[in-house]
Amino acid sequence: VRESAEATPHVAEAERAKEVLQKTVADLQKRISELESSLARSTEEKRTLEERLHSLEAETRDSKARADDLAAKLADAGEGMEMSLRSVQKQLTDTEAQVKALEDEVKDKTRRLEDQDSALAALGKER
Repeated sequence: VRESAEATPHVAEAERAKEVLQKTVADLQKRISELESSLARSTEEKRTLEERLHSLEAETRDSKARADDLAAKLADAGEGMEMSLRSVQKQLTDTEAQVKALEDEVKDKTRRLEDQDSALAALGKER
């Protein structure tokens, strides 16, 4: 009876320790489950972000290619415009030279007409 009385507190203490350990194990299992869920969400978020990053990288490459293409077209257009401008400038210079030649011709003909007019006037006075 004495051993049984002495063992009873130890058994009760062991039972309490067992209950504490079971609760601790249950709490730890719950925490592990929460952490596993959090890890799964984080892994999915990481995968989504990596996909978005790859998509943005592809968009960036496409945008850069379009920008390079537009820059090349603009450079070509600029060269074409420069050539057109040179052509227009040459035409303008040629036209200015033609206008100058025509002005000189008009002056020359005007001077000759004035000379003829003067000669006719002189002849008219002589008569």
